[in-house]
Amino acid sequence: SVSAAPVVEKQIDYTCQEGTNTLEAPFGAVNPQCDKSWTTGKKPIAYYENGKGECSFSCKEVFSGKVILSECPDVTLTIGCTTKNGEYEETKLHFS
Repeated sequence: SVSAAPVVEKQIDYTCQEGTNTLEAPFGAVNPQCDKSWTTGKKPIAYYENGKGECSFSCKEVFSGKVILSECPDVTLTIGCTTKNGEYEETKLHFS
């Protein structure tokens, strides 16, 4: 059985700009081996795993720890990883 570690949650404020908005996880917050999903509300807007990204809705481009948006929604980046001990760790970064 896989045990889950507690979820770490952080709040990040960003300034909305007209045109494009780049949201980026703080340096060191993102392990390249982890899966990353970006959501606004319950709606997925971007996903990144194994060096490939998928975008939808207001997402223009997605990278490992960064997403480029055409709007300014409240966005959550969820970083999910299985540790060496077999625990599933999750970090949620809330951008608003």
